[in-house]
Amino acid sequence: MIKKGFSFEINKKHFKLDKESVKNILLVGLPLSLQDAFVNISFLIITSVINTIGVIASASVGVVGKIIMFAMLPPISFGSAVSAMTAQNIGAGEHKRARKVLYYGILFSLIFGIFATLYSQFYPETLTSIFSNDIEVINSSNQYLMSFSIDCIMVSFVFCMNGYLSGIGKSIVSLIHSLIATFGVRIPLTYILNKTAGVTLYELGLAAPISTFVSILICFIYLYWTYRKDKLNYNDNNINIECDENTILL
Repeated sequence: MIKKGFSFEINKKHFKLDKESVKNILLVGLPLSLQDAFVNISFLIITSVINTIGVIASASVGVVGKIIMFAMLPPISFGSAVSAMTAQNIGAGEHKRARKVLYYGILFSLIFGIFATLYSQFYPETLTSIFSNDIEVINSSNQYLMSFSIDCIMVSFVFCMNGYLSGIGKSIVSLIHSLIATFGVRIPLTYILNKTAGVTLYELGLAAPISTFVSILICFIYLYWTYRKDKLNYNDNNINIECDENTILL
């Protein structure tokens, strides 16, 4: 472009920050970045708690972590797609179509989530044995994977809902429910279970889907509340329009 030149004038004064754009980017992006940071911190805390059980448990968590990371790629991808498509539809004023995007995003994510969970329930050793040859580690990993894999179904809802919330510019809601579920449920539950006598990695693995379920409830409540609110506003606007038309006719 520099070599061939521009068809219009361009210089340093044309490069400046647009305050409204910067504000909108920060309102959406900052909560998402904080959410990712806090989630990663929570994983470190949970790992440190489980590490106190022993070397076998520590190795098992590492093995399952690799498997779950791969299994959650589809819902993560669909969540990103929901975010982009929701923003496009909201920008076009197609709020109903944006909700359909959320619906189908969850549906497609569930296909992969249910498959991953069912496979992990019946054939966990075929996955865990890829990363370890130690029988104890495999058996322990199987227990952890069987319970943790249920989260693959749960995140099919949460990731897509987070994408929808980001698309409508409400990523702060994603941050709030993530903090509540992670620091209010998952970490305390993991710590309490870890202190319980005779607890296994199967019980510890249940902390993930339980905390994600809390996120789902919060998201459902918020989305239902906003839907009802939008519906009431729509009805009120229709009443006003009808009154205006009647006034004109009279």
